[in-house]
Amino acid sequence: MIVWNAGRRFFPLKADADTHRKELGLPTSDLFKIDIRDREELAEFLNGLCQAAEIDGPVPANTPHVPAQSDIPSFLRKAWAKLEAGWRKSDG
Repeated sequence: MIVWNAGRRFFPLKADADTHRKELGLPTSDLFKIDIRDREELAEFLNGLCQAAEIDGPVPANTPHVPAQSDIPSFLRKAWAKLEAGWRKSDG
């Protein structure tokens, strides 16, 4: 299953995600393809979304949640590492 992420929203179609990204004025690099191959990866992905980072004290309104590395499912960390390596290559 493939879903697309842009600006903290998920979309079933790349075109819709890209339109949303453009509406927000985000760069192309802020469009992410998330490929979930089985139920285990789906469960890991959903658990990663549900886990909140531990924060001392109250969280101000409108503060985005920035997950710790350990909160991000391993298959997403691997996919993002591949994307990042490709970006470095294209910059170089």
